[in-house]
Amino acid sequence: HATRRGSSKAARGGAAAHATELKAPLLGVDRPLLDRYGPVYAPVAAAMAEGVRKLLGATIGVATTGVAGPDPADGFPAGTVHIAVSLADDTVVRTMALAGNRDEVRRLAVERVLGLLLGRLREA
Repeated sequence: HATRRGSSKAARGGAAAHATELKAPLLGVDRPLLDRYGPVYAPVAAAMAEGVRKLLGATIGVATTGVAGPDPADGFPAGTVHIAVSLADDTVVRTMALAGNRDEVRRLAVERVLGLLLGRLREA
């Protein structure tokens, strides 16, 4: 029996399902939901967070989806981001419009989802 050390004490793992066609089989996102609305949709972020939590057997799942830019995509302007945090009892999603270049939007999305996670942990 190996003792878990370092970050493995807090984080079981992660999944990067950037390609839309991976979100259904890897994270369990409803295929008709993806087909109808695409990946840049708040319920997709919620399903991704729930899916990664279940996939990894974790108590918390975190997800982001959106358009980092520099160009619009899927009918949404650059900076459109949905973040989600899933705990066993519920999933919280936030939608935002972030300003900046591609790297700034990505950094801000990470900051926002970590802030949402911290808030959820404080509530629990």
